[in-house]
Amino acid sequence: MDTWGEPLSIIRSGLLEKAGVPHGFGTVNTVSSELPSPIFTLQQVHGNRIVVISDPTDHVNRAMVSDPLSEAGEEAKLTIYSVPEQPVRFTEGDALISNVSGIFIGIRTADCLPVLLADPRSGTAAAVHCGWRSLALGIAGEAVRTVSALSGNPSPEFLAALGPAIGPCCYEVGQEVQKALEHLPGFQAAFIRKKERLFMDLAAAARAQLLAAGIPGENMDVMENCTSCGKERFFSHRARRDEGRMISFVGARPNAPGRAAGAQQASRRRRR
Repeated sequence: MDTWGEPLSIIRSGLLEKAGVPHGFGTVNTVSSELPSPIFTLQQVHGNRIVVISDPTDHVNRAMVSDPLSEAGEEAKLTIYSVPEQPVRFTEGDALISNVSGIFIGIRTADCLPVLLADPRSGTAAAVHCGWRSLALGIAGEAVRTVSALSGNPSPEFLAALGPAIGPCCYEVGQEVQKALEHLPGFQAAFIRKKERLFMDLAAAARAQLLAAGIPGENMDVMENCTSCGKERFFSHRARRDEGRMISFVGARPNAPGRAAGAQQASRRRRR
């Protein structure tokens, strides 16, 4: 389903807007005065680490740093610095999840795929940075499962918006990239061979993980604009060769009905 409105300096998904989810996908024309504040972001490392924000204070937060490869998560104390004109940055990771109303979480991209998730019932939201390495580690599916554990709600109720990224028209990759993803469900749809060249569809790879994690296709909104083809509108590492990045952000939906008891229990378990 494609419900994207007319493009401005910040692009919004009609699917998320209809559900009342505050969010946006930045472009090269986005200026700081248009952004909500604060936006918490990560030092992205192209991995599969997920950070959950559940109880922020003015300057110091306790958050859950969840590594899917470990049996137990690691609790980390994070210092948040409020810097005017800039989104706030803190620890390493490639996905942020929050159930705290009044703050925004975001990721920065310039060809990689930004994925925003929302559970309309609890208001829980996630921002996921999906490059091929993170996708190979299953970050999109793991983010869905983490949102479900935090909210206590089933994933078929969730919504997903997949923002601007480099498209299969331009994203040529090596055979090692395909091999790194071949253990994942639906990986074949993410690769297109043109004569002797191999191209990757990041959105198709992420969509396959979201489907496998339980989000139905009708609950997904996919933007098909290629950042490399549209370098006048989007930052693109491959096409522009500069250091510019776009911010994609989402906030926990205010006035949501609330979390289920299972979500409260999950949160207590995470804080132990």
